[in-house]
Amino acid sequence: MDYLVKTEEDWLRHAPLLKFSPQRIKIHRWGEYECVTEHNVGLTTHPAPAATLLEKYRQARAKNKFMFFVANGPFENARNLINPEDIYLHLLEKPDWMANVFNTFADLVIQSHDQLEKMGMEVDGIHIADDIAYKNGMLFSPQTYRDLLMPCHKRLFAHFRAKNLPIMFHTDGKLDQALPLLMEAGITAIQPLEARAGNDVRTLKPSYGKNLVFVGNIDVEKISGTKKDIEDEIRGKIVAAKENGGYLYHSDHSVPPTVSFKNYTHALETVRKYGSY
Repeated sequence: MDYLVKTEEDWLRHAPLLKFSPQRIKIHRWGEYECVTEHNVGLTTHPAPAATLLEKYRQARAKNKFMFFVANGPFENARNLINPEDIYLHLLEKPDWMANVFNTFADLVIQSHDQLEKMGMEVDGIHIADDIAYKNGMLFSPQTYRDLLMPCHKRLFAHFRAKNLPIMFHTDGKLDQALPLLMEAGITAIQPLEARAGNDVRTLKPSYGKNLVFVGNIDVEKISGTKKDIEDEIRGKIVAAKENGGYLYHSDHSVPPTVSFKNYTHALETVRKYGSY
């Protein structure tokens, strides 16, 4: 109903809680839960063991899955704790406080990854979600990004790249200004490239394709349309984006209910048709 932190005093009270704690996640087996199964008559319950995080990790490894460590970035975490409208004012009026908030969350992400790694859960890549843009561009000026958020991003990305882990970065919005800055900060892949915000992998690939992997940009509005709409969207973008590698098929954001299962199946068939070498 409201945001937890409204003042710097609130932040100082809550910031010490932002440390990694294994008690917050199921690392080890702690008991059983009730698994509900449906039979011919009514419902019955059967005890079943609770799957731990480590067990899930081992199951995925056994299936040769690519393993991501996924976390919200410093700005995204801050917006979950402090009213975003207030944050935009604080970036101008209280930059030292905002820098402290961003750095605290960057530390938490690093701590969390490294502690899980010590517990035996090594990953293949990092996925950081940190929305810094909307349909018309960045949510704040490039200079504000350089001064307050980029140092945290650089520190985060450098930490993971030192471990030879690629970094997939998620941000919504139009990326004309943001993309060069994010590349300077150290990302290795960008996702999901919202088509509705004016991003087009066909124009981005020639400029950035040697140094950046593109993930997405397939317009979900086109996937909601006709077979021709689907064919034109996927063929046009995949053929250009797959040249010399460096592209992963993905929608340009969450797939909405307007996309039927039939349309989505046809989209995947089209991807297989044009996405092979």
